[in-house]
Amino acid sequence: RCMTSITLGNTWTQCRHLLGYARGDSGQTVVLRNRITQGGRDFASGCVRQAQHDQDVLTVYGLITGKGNWHGTLDRPADGVFKLERLAFRYELIGADAEAEQTDGHTFLLHADGVGARVVTGPAVIAGQPAEWRSEVRGGCAAVVCEMPLPADLIPSTLPQLGPTYGVAGVHWYDANDSPPSAPAPT
Repeated sequence: RCMTSITLGNTWTQCRHLLGYARGDSGQTVVLRNRITQGGRDFASGCVRQAQHDQDVLTVYGLITGKGNWHGTLDRPADGVFKLERLAFRYELIGADAEAEQTDGHTFLLHADGVGARVVTGPAVIAGQPAEWRSEVRGGCAAVVCEMPLPADLIPSTLPQLGPTYGVAGVHWYDANDSPPSAPAPT
């Protein structure tokens, strides 16, 4: 099992700012990553700040101006106005038999093919409104997601018009055959 992260960066489509690989029980690869998406696609005007120690990463999600929608420069709107639909902060565990479970108000366990990730969520605000974290499972991907459809009066919008938008969460990557160590919520 190996995991790496960057300290600061934007979330354009080819960037992997948190990336982990492990060999699952079946011999297939299990992947851990985090993303900021807009309308279901990677959002180049998202940014992350992260700190890593061993198999633990603390992430602060946010937005950054001067970038594009999907690509950092190729699709940057000249007037800075985005047609935003739905912003999301995501941790994803991709592998065979992916599962997600919420164990309390701020802790989620993701499992796939004998590999696990514990995600501990903290505060999140999207477009100035408190946002909730939840789990989802779709087609071999278990995820912890903080997502909010944007109010119609903010579509289209510049990022400063959107208002405060951030999320805080941490992830610990472990062998799912072991019990995940407990941890307090990020503050």
